[in-house]
Amino acid sequence: MTSHKKLEIRYLADDNSKTTLRVNEPKDGLALAEVKEAAEKIMPVLKTARNHNVSSFDKAYIVETTVTELQ
Repeated sequence: MTSHKKLEIRYLADDNSKTTLRVNEPKDGLALAEVKEAAEKIMPVLKTARNHNVSSFDKAYIVETTVTELQ
């Protein structure tokens, strides 16, 4: 059995769409304020898949996945 963790940061774009940045294996103990501050710093270099500018931070969450191989 293996476990994986991802930090997902969701942004809103200037066309009212949403886009998500995923970070594999983030450090433990992250606080929302810490993630939001970092997320806002990188916003100027982000674009959506349809080439729209990212305009604001929306939310962040941790996704944990456990994979069990069938025997």
